[in-house]
Amino acid sequence: MGTTHQRGYVTPRGKQWYGYYRKVVNDPATNEQKSVRIPVSLGRNRR
Repeated sequence: MGTTHQRGYVTPRGKQWYGYYRKVVNDPATNEQKSVRIPVSLGRNRR
């Protein structure tokens, strides 16, 4: 598996675990780059 050299964090939200990472995208309205936070569902909490 390849590496992406990204940093993120993991947090429980309700009964789900979510991981977050940042991605740089181009804003079509201003044609500038901006950073957005991307959530990824990782699994269920066992509580």
